[in-house]
Amino acid sequence: MDANHLLPIESILSSARARAFDPERRLRCAVFERAVDDFRHHTRATSASGRQAFDDAAQWFAETEPAVPFSFENVCAALDVDANLVRRALAHWRAVELAGAARHWLHDRSTRAARHAA
Repeated sequence: MDANHLLPIESILSSARARAFDPERRLRCAVFERAVDDFRHHTRATSASGRQAFDDAAQWFAETEPAVPFSFENVCAALDVDANLVRRALAHWRAVELAGAARHWLHDRSTRAARHAA
């Protein structure tokens, strides 16, 4: 995994943490961090619980409902984080992650085929 593709979302998380100076913002930051962690750690999940964690996080990031106190949009607003920037950073991170997984799978497959042919 290339450390450079983590930078945008890590920078956003760091910025959010820096703005979480009161209890309500710390709680919102914790919700935000948990969703980012679930999105990143379960993006290639195969278990039902892992897929559910990813799906829940992805759905939360996609929501645009401002009326819910802990909606993604409200959490971003409270932490002074650009919601669309977060969405783009996570989409980029996932694309790079899945591309790397596909390359790894293809490499393993060709290596196994070469072993069986020998």
